Amino acid sequence: MLATRGAEVRLYARSAATRDAGVAFAKEQLPAVLAKLPGSKAGAIVGVDDVATALKDAWIVFESVPEDLGLKKDIFKQVAALSDADAILASNSSSYSSSAFADGVKNPARLLNTHFLMPPEIIPVELMSCGVHHHWREALSAQGSIWATGIRMVTSS
Repeated sequence: MLATRGAEVRLYARSAATRDAGVAFAKEQLPAVLAKLPGSKAGAIVGVDDVATALKDAWIVFESVPEDLGLKKDIFKQVAALSDADAILASNSSSYSSSAFADGVKNPARLLNTHFLMPPEIIPVELMSCGVHHHWREALSAQGSIWATGIRMVTSS
């Protein structure tokens, strides 16, 4: 969705083949999604081979690795250390609450789970906190009306 509002979206994966396939797929799908979203504007979708480069000046970071708690904890610890202090750190996990990753993050209020609903043109995203609230709604809404109208907050413990 970020690539439909003119943003640069950076995809990091350790495997060049995975990264390249992800970028190619996103670029292939983007024109059809743009055609269905009024006021949309194509952004850049780029693959990067370095975590620090992927995180540079990012206001939101999405994690989407296999449902392995140890792996997710390691990823969030690394991402929290390398990203801007106010960047939102979002997990795509359906198995683990963001509270499961909090011990490796200095400011757990930055954490949340996100679930984007399909198809992409319906817009909604669910945001689930672990009970520690941050400035998510304000930060997301500042990125454009697509976020302001599509956010559904769910608080869990």
